Amino acid sequence: MRYEVEIMDSDGSGCRIRLSLPLIKNNTDQTNSTWHILDEGRLKFRSGGCQITGKTGESGNLRLWVGDLGVIATLFNFASMWGIANDSGSGEISQPGVVTIKPGKISWTLNS
Repeated sequence: MRYEVEIMDSDGSGCRIRLSLPLIKNNTDQTNSTWHILDEGRLKFRSGGCQITGKTGESGNLRLWVGDLGVIATLFNFASMWGIANDSGSGEISQPGVVTIKPGKISWTLNS
């Protein structure tokens, strides 16, 4: 399934990211999912794999991975306990992954 998510830092700078995730979100890992930046120049990296943490029956955090470099951002409670994408939430983005977005706390919104 494809999603478009907008992330925003505390100063209002943000970008859009396209996610391609499996139907059953709890089985999401870097081998069956991807993320791609839609707004160039905001993040250092253009794409990578995704991982959703959490077990069936629990909400899950979505992690944006860049190969062996690790996690550059986490969207808290992205997937509900039923495996459905939530509409919005908070998260964190790390210093190594940003160019014009302020590292630290972010908010995210699922665009329709």
